[in-house]
Amino acid sequence: MYQLKQDESSADGIQRVVDEQIAESIALLSDNGGDRDVAIHETRKKIKRIRAALRLVRGALGEPLFQQENGRFRDIGRQLAPLRDSFVLLETLDGVWAERRAAIDPTAYTQVRGQLMARYEAVQQQFLGDDGLVETAVSALQTAQTITLPIGADGFTPLSYGLRHTYRLGRRRMAQAQAYPGSAEAFHEWRKAVKYLWHQLELLHPIWPGYLTELALQLHTLSGHLGNAHDLAELNHVLWQNPEQFPPSPVLTVLQQQITDHQRQFEAMAWPVGRRLYAERPLPFTNRFAIYYAVWQTEGSSNSQTPLQ
Repeated sequence: MYQLKQDESSADGIQRVVDEQIAESIALLSDNGGDRDVAIHETRKKIKRIRAALRLVRGALGEPLFQQENGRFRDIGRQLAPLRDSFVLLETLDGVWAERRAAIDPTAYTQVRGQLMARYEAVQQQFLGDDGLVETAVSALQTAQTITLPIGADGFTPLSYGLRHTYRLGRRRMAQAQAYPGSAEAFHEWRKAVKYLWHQLELLHPIWPGYLTELALQLHTLSGHLGNAHDLAELNHVLWQNPEQFPPSPVLTVLQQQITDHQRQFEAMAWPVGRRLYAERPLPFTNRFAIYYAVWQTEGSSNSQTPLQ
């Protein structure tokens, strides 16, 4: 269960959830009878949760150890990324077509989709046919199973710096996206900070389930808007940077403009959600959570431990 429990120390809770996510990832990738594509996608999500948990105890771990362990899981995630990334391009194009088909030449859509499908199938054949890639990831995860996180202190103290740092990072990256509204990279960096905070609130969910369910839902919504904008930017990047596969033409130019317009629409949808979520300064935000945690600890064992959906 990816959340802290009332009957364990915060240090034990973080160690437990990290261990569980690693073990579940190994099981997914080692299941030769399962859908390897799904297993890789689910493993990448678990790795992102591990990295969010490490960020939550960043202050307790110290910067050198945090950077080492965060880098370890970042590299595993990157090894597993190409297959999902190539599939997302197809999903993104289909989404543009569903929303804006009246403005898009069907021939352009069909031709581009055919090329993207060929790219995906080539990556799929290479990736899923190479057992060494998955074996390397499993080996790295097995090594990570031996890690004991030296968190030390109990209570909210080891979580305080990490939560404040993550929230501050989101505010700063939102400001950077505002300063550079045409920068896909700025919006992507903001999204990563949003996802860290979202997963950290999953961990903290039991300290006030009703409130944190709604807050996590809004973060999920914001992450979705920013993620869609990023996927659209990536799709246009592929179309622009591969003229041998997608030769320039008037109909392709129209498609690319529709993709850009759709991207800007999602970026615009992100602003009101982001401004509300990041309206507070980091220290008061963190201090509120310290109070919620302290109240939770005095309530006994009656709190619901229902996971977030």
